[in-house]
Amino acid sequence: YPSPDNPVFRLHPVEFFQEFPVLDYRVTAVPVPHAVPAAGFQILSGETNLFYTGDTGQGLSDAWEHVSPQVLLTEVTFGNEEEGRAIAAGHLTPKFFEETMIDFKDRKGYLPRVIVAHMNPPWEATVRRELKEVGERLSLDILVSHADMRISI
Repeated sequence: YPSPDNPVFRLHPVEFFQEFPVLDYRVTAVPVPHAVPAAGFQILSGETNLFYTGDTGQGLSDAWEHVSPQVLLTEVTFGNEEEGRAIAAGHLTPKFFEETMIDFKDRKGYLPRVIVAHMNPPWEATVRRELKEVGERLSLDILVSHADMRISI
């Protein structure tokens, strides 16, 4: 049973850009733009590299200086119609996501595999439709996550 000597989990301070181990993975926190301070996490295992943005808004350019993921797990919360709300809350719309991917490709020379999560439920159908259009314009297969989803990387 959990006790002070045998806790279920332990909190560890994390510093940006300082790699730390989690099980068999190497993890690095990277600051991402959001209405409140936030971090994305680069997760490495052997040659496999995933970057999870967590909640994020426009301006991921600084993060691209520190990560080169094969897989990008990110959020697209609102439809393009809610651009002002997305800016205020520090979230992405499909339009902002497209700009982010164009910037990524300009800097890195490739596009990563993309998985999108964290859609605001009232906007999900709109976000899916708008992301499909983004994927067609960028020749990018955008996978929308779902509960209990498992992926092979």
